[in-house]
Parts: sequence; structure tokens; C-alpha cells
Amino acid sequence: MQRRLAVVIVCAVTGFVAFAIYGQAAQSRQLDADAATIARQNVSLLQQITDHQRAIVEAQTTAWLIEEARKLGYIFPGEKIFVIPSPGSAPATGGGVNAPLPSYSAATPSPSSAGASPGAAQATPSPTPLPLITTTPAPH
Repeated sequence: MQRRLAVVIVCAVTGFVAFAIYGQAAQSRQLDADAATIARQNVSLLQQITDHQRAIVEAQTTAWLIEEARKLGYIFPGEKIFVIPSPGSAPATGGGVNAPLPSYSAATPSPSSAGASPGAAQATPSPTPLPLITTTPAPH
């Protein structure tokens, strides 16, 4: 009887140890999978950070600002606008411009600068892009 009890106790302890080892192995595999997933996410986020930093640096250049202004339809003073109508449509009246384009002229001196001495340097305003308003024919 004692022998049977000892065998049952040894089997129970062996089963408990095997179950504990299996649980630790399963948990280790799950942690390894989680670490791999997080590493992939980290690489993706680092790429996004690099892309955003590159976009920020690019957005601080004058060329980017001019390109964005042109996308919005702005032009520089003195530029000529060419509107190419689609085939088969009549050219728009007024050359395709709905409203007269404002022209750039030097600003009149402000009252504070009017009293300045004649030899003082006057600030000249820099030209700003003007909006381009055009009509485009509907596609057929």
C-alpha cells in the first residue's frame, strides 16, 4: 500500500512539474511572438518618423511653398496665364479668367514713414503670389 501511495505521489509531482514546464514554454513562445510584433511596429514607426521629418524639412523651403501656392492657383505678378481648352470646346471669354487679376503696385507710404527724413531708407514690400481663377470645361 505504501508503495502504491509513493508511486501516486511521484506521478503527481512529475505531472505537476511537467505542467509547470509546459506552461513556462508556452508563455515564452507567446512573449517571443509579442516581441517580434513590437519590433516590426517599431521599425514601421521609425520609418514614419523619418518620412515626417523629411516632409517637415521639405516644407520649410521656398520651393515647396511656391509649389503649394501654385497648386492652390496662385501666380506671381507679371506672369502670363495660358488656358488650354479641351478639344471641341469654345475658348472662354476673357481668356478664361473670371475676374480681373489684381496688379502689384508699391504701397503708399504710411503716415509714420511720411515724416521720416528724405535720406532715410524706405522698406519696399516684397511681391506676394496672386490667386489664379480660371474656368475649366467639364469632361465629356
